[in-house]
Amino acid sequence: MTKTSLTFIALCAALLWVGAVHAQTDSSLTCPQPSGPLVGPRYQDNGNGTITDNQTGLMWEKKTGVPGVIPRTPNVHDANNRYSWSRAPSTNPGGTAFGSFVGTLNYGQSNNGHTSTGCFANYCDWRLPTIVELQAIVDNNASGCGANSACIDGTFGPTQRRFYWSSSTFANGLSDAWGVDFGVGDTERNDKNASFYVRAVRCGAVK
Repeated sequence: MTKTSLTFIALCAALLWVGAVHAQTDSSLTCPQPSGPLVGPRYQDNGNGTITDNQTGLMWEKKTGVPGVIPRTPNVHDANNRYSWSRAPSTNPGGTAFGSFVGTLNYGQSNNGHTSTGCFANYCDWRLPTIVELQAIVDNNASGCGANSACIDGTFGPTQRRFYWSSSTFANGLSDAWGVDFGVGDTERNDKNASFYVRAVRCGAVK
């Protein structure tokens, strides 16, 4: 095989890898939308640790625990656990948010954080939300928003009044990623190597 052919193959492999990373962090990701207008309450607690947004069709993870209570637990659903977006010196999605958190949801772990049982709620396509998806669940009219409670509907369970990661990279500075501060409902960006809170989502119409 010629040197030119080897170079071409290497280039193709590199482009495929970049494409895979981009797919995990692309804020333009779209999911199938509900076919009709919203009827009844927007959020539905499914009784299995998940919440369906009947307006967007997205399925969200419901958190557990009591915000502020430490020590943190191995349970990935614990609202007190924090995760990094990337691992220095890389700015790619290789931090604990993608590995320990999303990886556990998609490869299976029990609520006690120890026993492998299968994918969370029997779905294996959990991910971090895009910044558009994350911003869409901010509720500035929620009781206590901006004061002593998070700016989010109570159906989502315990939520920190702090910054939550999205999967969207800050285009003008690859060392940062976007997220939402649910204490005030603002969209912000932070250093990918820092540890913050997370909540998983999936396209509800796709199993």
